[in-house]
Amino acid sequence: MIFKTKISKITIEPDDFPDEIKKQINCILNIIESQGSRIAELEADKQSLKDEINRLKGEQGKPNIRANTKNSDISSEDERRSNTKPTNLPKKKAKTKRNHKVDQEVRLSEKPNNLPEDAIYKGIHETITNDLVIKRVTIKFKRSVWYSPSLNKTYYSPLPNGYKGEYGPGVRSFVLSAYEDGTMSQGPLTRLLNHLGISIVQSTVNRMLNDPKSFIYKEKQNIIYAGKLSSQYQQTDDTGSRVRGKNWYTHIVCNKFFSTFFTRPRKDRLTITEVLAGGTNSFRFNKLTFDIMESCGLPIKSINLLKEEYKTDQKVMREDVDQVLNKFYPDPYKHTTNRKIILESAAISAYRQSEYHAKILMGDLAGQFDRITVLRALCWVHEGRFYKKLNPMIGRYRTILKDFITDFWRFYRKLCSYRKNPTDIDKKVLNTAFDELFSRSTGYDDLDKLISKTRSRKQVLLLVLDHPEIELHNNDCESGIRAQVRRRDVSLHNQNEKGVEAKDARMTLSQTAKKLGVNLYEYTYDRITQKFQMPALADLIIEKASLDKLVPYTDTS
Repeated sequence: MIFKTKISKITIEPDDFPDEIKKQINCILNIIESQGSRIAELEADKQSLKDEINRLKGEQGKPNIRANTKNSDISSEDERRSNTKPTNLPKKKAKTKRNHKVDQEVRLSEKPNNLPEDAIYKGIHETITNDLVIKRVTIKFKRSVWYSPSLNKTYYSPLPNGYKGEYGPGVRSFVLSAYEDGTMSQGPLTRLLNHLGISIVQSTVNRMLNDPKSFIYKEKQNIIYAGKLSSQYQQTDDTGSRVRGKNWYTHIVCNKFFSTFFTRPRKDRLTITEVLAGGTNSFRFNKLTFDIMESCGLPIKSINLLKEEYKTDQKVMREDVDQVLNKFYPDPYKHTTNRKIILESAAISAYRQSEYHAKILMGDLAGQFDRITVLRALCWVHEGRFYKKLNPMIGRYRTILKDFITDFWRFYRKLCSYRKNPTDIDKKVLNTAFDELFSRSTGYDDLDKLISKTRSRKQVLLLVLDHPEIELHNNDCESGIRAQVRRRDVSLHNQNEKGVEAKDARMTLSQTAKKLGVNLYEYTYDRITQKFQMPALADLIIEKASLDKLVPYTDTS
């Protein structure tokens, strides 16, 4: 737009003027910046209304062509990763070839074309080549048969473990690994198997993936429990999911050793406590419960009534809580906030005293993550995105913003260094540096508001100073949740709750195996055949966590 171009050419430097005039110039520049942004918003709204009017008239609106501009990119990876490696590192050695197991040797003696007559034979040169052979194997089992006249029943010799119906463990393992690791849908997967000589239909592939007796469900529960034991902190995030054509949410709970997935209709605090507790909510009424209720604003009168109802520490089921709530609040359309506070407080209390309880939870700024754990951490990458979203028109403000973002990520890299070698002295220095950085007054109002908001979140952003074992960002969660995004792009939605449960279990298995460096096909084959020659993923989680170098840090100051 023309006004944007004109505003960007403003080059007044308030610092060149006396203080009184400087304040006025700053005020005028901020008004110009604010009004310029407002005009841009109104222009966009105006165009949107024009397009809607044209569509109502049966015409076409303005084509939605995305602008290829840098301002649309809010990623901070370049700033976050810059200068993170020391410059005095030794040069990397040249990569050496892997030592492959040779399955077949072939001697080639044919002379090359145009070989000169004076060429002298010099021996053998070895060339290693990898190839792939996919071969269908059809097995005929000749099973002994017995008949019992008294029971009128026939008995057969049992099939080997993993063989069920017309398909063996190789086919079943391939279906699971290709569907998850290969992100294939059932149609193309069925066609691929048919091309490989396996006679199978899509409904059979579907049954293999959603078998209610599959080992994947027990594996998921073992991974959840081992993940809880692996660390005092967990990370969580969510993304959209479709079930029977309706909008649901897939939640991820993870840390560096595991990833677990839960798809639910909502993403409120009650749902968060459910997924953090391994997939099932319980409720508890005790002093902690009543304290949480009071902090959430539940009237004292209601708290006293609940204390009379639950005089001792009790763990109850949802049905029992609903009966009490219906007695206190007979009208289901009234006192909905009080009902919500009571349910959430009882669920949080039960979670904090359960075997799945984590001390620290990292997530975004969403309110449903509040109060669930004793401590809460925020992601620095999320915080940095707020600054990247600013798009000032005045050149002076662009320079101010760029300089502040540089200092922001410089401070972040200092925190990264602190995690590797935490000391009491560095802790105090970083505390002071945070206050100095986020107490700046730049003169750019929009930036100063963001700086003030970041300063108000100091406790959750600097939790790493007391707990350097936690991550500074939630990238691990965001990377893991992409598995659901890819699955949604390929398969769109699930038809029922059983399919949802199977999908969550499969993704838990595949994404955890990926983190641990385990071959999903080999692991699946090992479990289906019940050989158990490979260590369980849950055991690997505990083993890797015990070898992790980042240990909890205790402040001695």
